[in-house]
Amino acid sequence: MISHSEQETSKIAADFAKAVSAPSVITLCGDLGAGKSCFARAFLQSLGVKETITSPTFSLVNLYQSTDGIQLAHMDLYRLEDDEEAYQAGIEEILHDPNTISLVEWPERLSWMLPKDHIQINISHQGDNQRQIELPEIPT
Repeated sequence: MISHSEQETSKIAADFAKAVSAPSVITLCGDLGAGKSCFARAFLQSLGVKETITSPTFSLVNLYQSTDGIQLAHMDLYRLEDDEEAYQAGIEEILHDPNTISLVEWPERLSWMLPKDHIQINISHQGDNQRQIELPEIPT
């Protein structure tokens, strides 16, 4: 689907979030500025996160709670230095926690650690204000 604005991307993310349940690992793939963080923010807000959602660019992982008590993890692996840093941040445990929905930006930096059944979303620039968002079918 094509998004023509940040508001449209937010609506797509919120609608997608309604179909996801724990445990889930969702990878957000795309270039810098493609809209991954915008998608993640709207996804998390739609699941009931009330506090300010910031990018985990330097912390690697930010944890939140959904309105129904599910842990929500937002990861940004762009600055991940090595596997040891991932282990120290607890990323492997979070990715395999049965009560967590994880959103992972820059997943290719740690692809070997992702569960095989992760859900991949591709976001790409299609002009100044347009993004193509490729959403897979969610298995039920």
